[in-house]
Amino acid sequence: MEFLTLESTDYESALRQARREYGNAVRVHTRKDFSKGSALSRKQACRITFYLVAESPMPNEEEEVQQQEPYDAVAYLQSLLLANDLPPSLAEEFALASGSEKAEVEILLVRRLFEELAFADQVARKFLVLVGLAGVGKTTSLVKAALFLRSHQGRKVAVLSFDVHRIGAVQQVRELCRNFSLPLFEADSVQAVQSLMPSLSEFDHVFVDTSGSSIKDEFLRQDLQALLTVLPLEQTSRILTINASAKVGDLLSQYEEFGSHALDSVIVTKLDETSTIGNILTFLDKSKLALLYVADGQEIPEDFSQAEASVLVPRLKLFSLDGSHFFPSP
Repeated sequence: MEFLTLESTDYESALRQARREYGNAVRVHTRKDFSKGSALSRKQACRITFYLVAESPMPNEEEEVQQQEPYDAVAYLQSLLLANDLPPSLAEEFALASGSEKAEVEILLVRRLFEELAFADQVARKFLVLVGLAGVGKTTSLVKAALFLRSHQGRKVAVLSFDVHRIGAVQQVRELCRNFSLPLFEADSVQAVQSLMPSLSEFDHVFVDTSGSSIKDEFLRQDLQALLTVLPLEQTSRILTINASAKVGDLLSQYEEFGSHALDSVIVTKLDETSTIGNILTFLDKSKLALLYVADGQEIPEDFSQAEASVLVPRLKLFSLDGSHFFPSP
């Protein structure tokens, strides 16, 4: 698909000019409003990127013109929200013009979902404590994240296992660290963590594997809190690990459960096991947490990436646009 660009004083003027040149084959892909000129004389402008579709042939005079169903922009928006598992109430935030085309509605929706979405583009602190429910994939994600920092950013990384209550947990992290030559330290108590601090000082980042707890498990919650009091506050990030298939209500409950630990960011796991991401986008919008990494498979380290809009937008179900075209190849 070929994308064309046109600039004018405002969106309506740009769209009219495009249609004068290319007719009704114009479909708007992106819109950017900006100002240009000197500091003393700035003018508003709008740049649109659009593509062309095949124009419908004009009917012969003898042919009967079929009456088409009227297009309803609001109803179309509701269908997009439903298809993407987004709350219907989101439609109330849009002031759609009656003549808004489908592509324009989709662009407005994408803009609403991603304009205020926060992405954590780097890891700055030394200790990275992954917390979350049992079974969400913390240990696998922890190893993937350590390998990502080592291979992509040249960081010296290690793993500290504090998952001392779950049967088989230590064996899992031992095997993964051995397979990928990651230094592993094990602690079965807070005192053991304290004794390891001198050995951990030589690493840029230490990923801490914790016991997967449930909301009702007071013992594990106290255990985690004790661990966090040992690690230096200013050098520690608390990262919530969540399953991409979980319901929004459940994700918010997990956020409240671990929120007392001053959460910094989120890792989304098992993205390959869901067909929609509306629940994840809604949760991030409500929690205001930054998205750090996404995991979309079991392969280590391949199925893991830095969280970016270009990773998520193509997973939206857009009926007239291809989400991947929001980030065309250079």
